[in-house]
Parts: sequence; C-alpha cells; structure tokens
Amino acid sequence: MSAVAIHRRHFVILLPFLLASCQTQMTAKPKPSQPAAAEPPPVLAPQPAKPAPVKTVMTRFRVALANPSAANDSARAAALSLSARIQSCWQAPGAPDAPEVTLRLALNQDGTVKTITALDKKAFTKNATYRATASAATTAFFTCGPFVLPAAAYVSWKTLDLRVTPHH
Repeated sequence: MSAVAIHRRHFVILLPFLLASCQTQMTAKPKPSQPAAAEPPPVLAPQPAKPAPVKTVMTRFRVALANPSAANDSARAAALSLSARIQSCWQAPGAPDAPEVTLRLALNQDGTVKTITALDKKAFTKNATYRATASAATTAFFTCGPFVLPAAAYVSWKTLDLRVTPHH
C-alpha cells in the first residue's frame, strides 16, 4: 500500500467523526432569545462636565549658581557642567508659567546626588506650581546623575545652591 492510500484510508475513517462533531457544535448553539416586552431604556444621569485640560509644554531646565559672586571658579565650573548635563538629559511636560526655583544640591564624591532641598520653604509649601517645578527639577537631577565633576575640587561642589529656571 502506498503512503497516499494510507492517508486516504485514515481520512475516510475519521470523516464520520469529524462530521458528527460539526453537527454537535451546530446544534449546541443557543437560539437567540426573544426580546422582552418593549421596556423603555434606562435613564442615565447626566455626566458632569470634564474639566478643561491643563496646558503643558515641553520644558528643559537651565541651572546656575544662586549666588555666583560668592562662589569660587571650581563651583562655577561645576554649575556649568550640571547645567549642560541637565539640559541635554532632561525634557518633560511642564506648566508654561513654571517659576524659577532655588535648590540646595548635595553631591557625593562620585557625582551621585546625595540630597536636594528646596530653599524657599514658604513658596514650596504654598505654591503648587513652585512645588511641581521643584519636584520636576529634583527628578531631573536624580535621573541625569551621576555627574562627572573633578574629584580634586570636591570641596567646592559638594554642596551647591542652584537657581533652576524652566525654559520652553
């Protein structure tokens, strides 16, 4: 017997089972139910109006020393390096009227962020936009670090008071 004959033989044997299976599936389908008596559709309560979306723009940060005249050259160079890194690394949605914030950045010797503190506690507490900008700037510093700064000048850039300005 050839291989083709064996395949045909199997097909002929299996065909009745396949047909019976199809008929069982066809008869097992539920019949559509009769529609109920015409009931009025349920009345839905009116939905409250959606608030207008808050306008956001893509924002980057400029970073500078809060008091550059009191800083030495190493601290100024570190602030320039931080600003370049943040501007190239960070972009996120922000409010178009986002305010400038002043932060104290403490860094470890390897350039990782140790702590960040908002210096204007009153504005941070009372102004939601200021708080959002400070939080976004904090996220930017943690995301873009560690920063490559000269280890020999660690004393100069260990703690920096920075003015972070959003720009669009």
